[in-house]
Amino acid sequence: MPFSFSHARLDARTSVIAPEGDLDLQTAPSLKWALLDVQDRVVIDLAGVTFMDSTALSVLVAFKRSLGADGALAIACSQRPILRLLEVTGLDQAFDVFPSVEAAITFVREGPARPLDTTVSAGTGRERVVEVEPECDDDLATDAEAAGMPLTGDAAVVLGIASTAMAFARSGEDQAERWLQALRQHGDAGSLLTSLGVGERASEDPEQPGGQPRPRRNAVTTVARHASALARRQSRPAIRTVDLLGAVLEVYGQDFERVLIRNGVPVDRLAEQLSL
Repeated sequence: MPFSFSHARLDARTSVIAPEGDLDLQTAPSLKWALLDVQDRVVIDLAGVTFMDSTALSVLVAFKRSLGADGALAIACSQRPILRLLEVTGLDQAFDVFPSVEAAITFVREGPARPLDTTVSAGTGRERVVEVEPECDDDLATDAEAAGMPLTGDAAVVLGIASTAMAFARSGEDQAERWLQALRQHGDAGSLLTSLGVGERASEDPEQPGGQPRPRRNAVTTVARHASALARRQSRPAIRTVDLLGAVLEVYGQDFERVLIRNGVPVDRLAEQLSL
């Protein structure tokens, strides 16, 4: 489906942007330019989006961060694949998501402005504070460069999702969970995890004890480097998602093993399949 978008200015401060088609590496810049032309209260209607990747998510994150104290951004979306992408990346905690354009418009016009580190869980109206510590060097280009070798398309998507998701993780184990949920949907890692019984839904988030270690800094870059070493060991011409899976197991160790067990994956069989 050819990509296009409409821009409806409802009043001096409120706009609705409605992209249609695939929102990906090739088309995300068009959305970025469209957002430069709007005011400070914006609804993005994703009803017509047929596919969305990490590049588009990055555009939305950057735009949200650019809004002033009086700004508001709401996303209108009822499509399960897009909602699942927001869930996997942790951005369901960062954006205000509504099932209809009307509800989203009401929110940006009347909803109270909040600090950027405060989010509302979609559909609940309950605020909760999320610690966001962006990993400044964890963008996709930096991660690919750190890897030192080419990435398959699926591996690039996983790194892009992880680059966005890691900033919202609360602990190393939370990061490991987000890695698993990204990996299980892409490439040979997804096929392997499915064959080993990984569940369709994310496991229940365990209680986070006060003494639990903080999230890893530069997590995506570290995993990319380990994946590069694994791919070279296997004489692969490019990093595959299975290399990223092995790297996550190496980097996170027991944190990732606990996540795998909660998701029904036998750790010993996975390690055997990965030849670790």
